[in-house]
Amino acid sequence: MNVEATGLRPESDKAVRKAPGRSPPAALVVYLFLVVPITILLNLSFVNLHSSDDSDHVKRAYTLIHAPFRTVTPPGRSTGAMIDNGLARYIDAQNPIVMHGAQGNTDRQANDDSVRIDWEGTQKFSEMPGAMDYFPLLYAPQGLMLELGRFSGASVAKSVLWARFANGFAGIILAAFGLYLLRAGRSLALILLLLPRTLLQFASNSADPVLYGLSLIIIALGLRMADTRALGTLGLAAATFIAASVRPPVAALTLPGLTEAFRRRRWLSAGLIVGSCGAAALWAASIVTQVHDLRCPAVGSLPPRLATFALHWPALIGRTLEERSTYLYASFIGHYGWGDALGGQIATPLPMWMYLTAPALLCLALWQDLVARTTLDTPMRLSLALGASGSILLTFFAMYVACTVTTQPTIAGVQGRYFVPALFAFAAAIGGLAKGGPSYPRAYLAGLSVWVIACASTMIADAYRFYPHP
Repeated sequence: MNVEATGLRPESDKAVRKAPGRSPPAALVVYLFLVVPITILLNLSFVNLHSSDDSDHVKRAYTLIHAPFRTVTPPGRSTGAMIDNGLARYIDAQNPIVMHGAQGNTDRQANDDSVRIDWEGTQKFSEMPGAMDYFPLLYAPQGLMLELGRFSGASVAKSVLWARFANGFAGIILAAFGLYLLRAGRSLALILLLLPRTLLQFASNSADPVLYGLSLIIIALGLRMADTRALGTLGLAAATFIAASVRPPVAALTLPGLTEAFRRRRWLSAGLIVGSCGAAALWAASIVTQVHDLRCPAVGSLPPRLATFALHWPALIGRTLEERSTYLYASFIGHYGWGDALGGQIATPLPMWMYLTAPALLCLALWQDLVARTTLDTPMRLSLALGASGSILLTFFAMYVACTVTTQPTIAGVQGRYFVPALFAFAAAIGGLAKGGPSYPRAYLAGLSVWVIACASTMIADAYRFYPHP
């Protein structure tokens, strides 16, 4: 293997033989050991639509087979699509259960009635502005399971549960592959994939599980661009298009791969990466004009908003971080139920001990990455850092343009979980900067495992306290 061509500089042949990526890393083993049973148990414990915008994601998954590119916006309504009457009835019945469950106001009889709702075969309009602008291919696992439920005669509730399992395990497979390929930053990536918020999303129909996995693969393949063959480049381009068409800021994470492609004069690879980003941008530009979300205030015309952000983005972001720091942190670590992202409100927080103990593990993960044996060269580090920073900046920009009134001093709608893909790149960027320092891999993995199991056990117990179960 041409070590120098990879942008990695191990110190010796022995280091090359032991470099991360040559064999299944401990982080991958621990991840699969924890996430598989926890995902199963969380799916069986929490009601179907417990996660933010979950009902919109289920509806969007249904449209994958039924007019995936058709948008409908009746007068005075948010944008949506035509969905099965049975699915619409089930969602309408479940939404109050999710909204009031954590407050102990759940109607058990209403839940029992809703789980017996069947697919009807006729369609009605339903709003879904929270997911209509997402490229439908992202929902392939859920969409296929919903169709399997329809054709097999399963109830809507059981079909949606199958879709949740498919979504979670698709995300697990992608994330595991990304962890295996990742050459730097595995320790922080591991805890980010096991945070309570992430685990709850992996037990839902949210876009996050697949998006996180694709983001890891984009970064990992970018780090390997120098020795990646055509199939790997095609995989990078496909992952980029799907992820960036869902959340455009993810496109910035292709910078390491693009940088390495230019350094090695791999023009076809560079063209595929740029083309995938361009295709995702075209999708976003075309769909954003078709989606109307009444949840967002009237924000005015685009040109003055672009000028305002260009001139005042440091102050806008600074005030947002200052005034919404608690919300951003809580929505990063996790919370139950549906919050108010526009207003910066958490619906039902996790137990306080989770928020208080998470920083210690995050710091330990950062230290493990800092003292990792693999060292990246300067251009690769800079491209990772700039890609992560660009992704965060684009996230604030997107939420400012879409959801923030010009006179508002902070940027509305930003959630802590949106920064997870960028943190994957940041973790890789700092990998090995303090190479040779004391390392505590066993203590970190053991402590993380205990913490994750304790968090999962608490969340499962809370699910039985919040929501009705058969």
